[in-house]
Amino acid sequence: EARLVFSSQWNDALSADDTAAFDVKAARLADVYWVSEPNLFLDAAIQALPQIRFQRVWPPESIPDWVSVDVESEVSQDDKSNPQLWIFHNTTPDPAWDWEPENALFIAPPESGYWGEVVSSEVDEIPTVSDWQEDHPAFKNLDLASVFFRSAIQMQPPTSAETFVNSFQGPLMFGNWSEEDARRWMVWSFELTETDFVFRTAYPSALANLIQTLRPLDQISTARDLPGTTETTLQKHEQLLAGNWRMDPNPSESGETTDAKNSEAVLSETGNVETPWWSIFPLWWWALAAALAWLIGEWILYTRRVTE
Repeated sequence: EARLVFSSQWNDALSADDTAAFDVKAARLADVYWVSEPNLFLDAAIQALPQIRFQRVWPPESIPDWVSVDVESEVSQDDKSNPQLWIFHNTTPDPAWDWEPENALFIAPPESGYWGEVVSSEVDEIPTVSDWQEDHPAFKNLDLASVFFRSAIQMQPPTSAETFVNSFQGPLMFGNWSEEDARRWMVWSFELTETDFVFRTAYPSALANLIQTLRPLDQISTARDLPGTTETTLQKHEQLLAGNWRMDPNPSESGETTDAKNSEAVLSETGNVETPWWSIFPLWWWALAAALAWLIGEWILYTRRVTE
């Protein structure tokens, strides 16, 4: 946790002591457990994500022994509340383990379970993305319109599952992933080696979104009211013209900057931005206008020589 304090060196109306401060709570580390055979290419995308602790668990048969290890004395109370994400790649938990992960991502699951029923190992046709939930927190800032899938597993999602990414051949991503779900899980019904999804920024972004949605909301600090009265001399402008202008820490009584003669744009008494008329047009526009004027002049001289 950190506390940032800002102190102004000039007169302002923030507060009586010219100081503003706010607290930034430290985000908890997320523990990501990747249950998959070693794959340096796929591992790199996960390990590149910030604020996570990566742990590979392989073979899957070692999960019961690994989970049953008494780690109560080895981790602090804060570490126990860290969000956890289990990623099962080409494998699934064995029902005989009598254990289910709290948050799980199943990539190309070979067996059926509470995450859905495997109907066929692959669909009959190449799946094409038809739509996806762009507003869902787990899929924000993702563009899946042109993602190519060579094949996918044909699955029947549970009735309670929500389809996140759909195709004309069936759902590609589905599950229960919301704040109301006590146990979150999601299925990617395609093999990572059978799509160009892993070559796009959408792949690490999707993993980062999943981890971010697991972080508790109490880590987000709410703004507190500043002490004293709040005043400002800033005014809303309908349009801000282009130009190089600055706010002087010691403005003159007229409202203009003290270095107004050397500035291309100044603040007038009414607060509007005044700029030279020629600064409205960009440099390329003036270059084009000069070239056009030169072309017209050359044409006039050429026609005059021809007629003479």
